[in-house]
Amino acid sequence: MSRIPVNKTAALSQSDCGALTTETQRVLAVLSEVEACYESDRECLKGWSGPEAIKVRLVEHLDAHHAQEREPLVQRLADLHQQITTASMIQRLRSLQH
Repeated sequence: MSRIPVNKTAALSQSDCGALTTETQRVLAVLSEVEACYESDRECLKGWSGPEAIKVRLVEHLDAHHAQEREPLVQRLADLHQQITTASMIQRLRSLQH
């Protein structure tokens, strides 16, 4: 994953902003895939006719795996949002000064 340092946010160029947008779209696509797989797997387990104790363990494992896959993606989106928001605020402040 490419990452633009937060302290460099004030100097974001047009290409940097484009890179942030592209990265945001990429992370959202990966997150969407993670969610779709999770929902599909949950549906499969829901219809499984095996022993309930095993089913419960499988659901717990699936939930833990889902959280583990999802967490870094959500954190990355939060980081990207912060960078974009900070850059936008700085651009507005600069435009008010000129």
